[in-house]
Amino acid sequence: WAVFGQMVDGMGGVAQLASVCGMTGLTLLVWLWAAAPFGLWHERSSRRLISALLLLSLPAAYFWGEFRLAQNPTHYVEGIMLRLVQPNIRVDDKWRNANARVIFDELLQMTASPSSTGQPITHIIWPESIVPFLIDESAAGRAELAAALKPGQTLMAGAVRRERPSPDARYFTSILMFNDKAEVISHYDKWRLVPGGEFLPLEWALAPLGFRRLVNLPEGFSPGEGPKTLAVPGAGFAGFSVCYEATFPGAVAGSSPRADWLINVTNDGWFGNSTGPSQHLAQLRLRAIELGVPAARAANTGISAVIDPLGRMTFASQLNSIGSFDLALPAALGEPPNVEYGWIIFTMLVLLLFLAGEFLRRY
Repeated sequence: WAVFGQMVDGMGGVAQLASVCGMTGLTLLVWLWAAAPFGLWHERSSRRLISALLLLSLPAAYFWGEFRLAQNPTHYVEGIMLRLVQPNIRVDDKWRNANARVIFDELLQMTASPSSTGQPITHIIWPESIVPFLIDESAAGRAELAAALKPGQTLMAGAVRRERPSPDARYFTSILMFNDKAEVISHYDKWRLVPGGEFLPLEWALAPLGFRRLVNLPEGFSPGEGPKTLAVPGAGFAGFSVCYEATFPGAVAGSSPRADWLINVTNDGWFGNSTGPSQHLAQLRLRAIELGVPAARAANTGISAVIDPLGRMTFASQLNSIGSFDLALPAALGEPPNVEYGWIIFTMLVLLLFLAGEFLRRY
């Protein structure tokens, strides 16, 4: 979460280096930039020289990044209009049975309301685990959902999914993809679970001591199969992630086929009015730059957003606001060097660091 490379989010064009060397390379560079001023006062000229070169690389990275941004204005995909649903339901209220009807009615109303842009809504995204019951197992719930969806629409809904209705069933934090008849046509299961939240590490030892998960299910949540890229009707392929999975480089999309965009759903109600929601969103911005694809994020509360492939936010909601936001989807760029060569570039940076160290040791 607090990796040093994340600092570039506030450094303008420097963040564009994520397209070249990814988060790991950025972390190494931040360390070097932080250490370089110390060498300027060293008695040996060789150390002063290398420190000066390191410091000069920082403004060079900034101006290169700003140039990249200027040369790549945001373009949008024809025929796609997203709706991000942000109901702003309190964490304490979401799983109370008495609130299920009210919450579901609100979701349906926000889904069915007319487009604010005059263009038809094609894809709707609900936030993480927002449906207060197992909607894929509820014929009545899916019938109501089908009535709210318009012909040709696709819904990606954050929901809890059960593997099968049985006492030993496994539960998943999932994104269910529905067609306009409210039929589940695909699903994604979260595979990076939150320790202490969705599962309890060393539960056999900690549970008898009174420790428990924040989300209380009989057996906790099970992890999914790993990063996936799934076909989305009318919108190419998307990489899916739930909540803090967006903090893991390489965990937001499968390797093949290449994702055309990223879909992230989250709750963020746990953070309250802290800096957490902004920090969480910043993680997704770097994932978009690393992969050269746009991202759409639906938050229960927190910050729902659409991000272009260079990390620019074309829209960001207000914290603790309620609304359904109708937005165009930015178009992807060509595959940046980080996708294919990121680890090679990082290895070369490490090798260069060792060579510089050997030079300084000798001279």
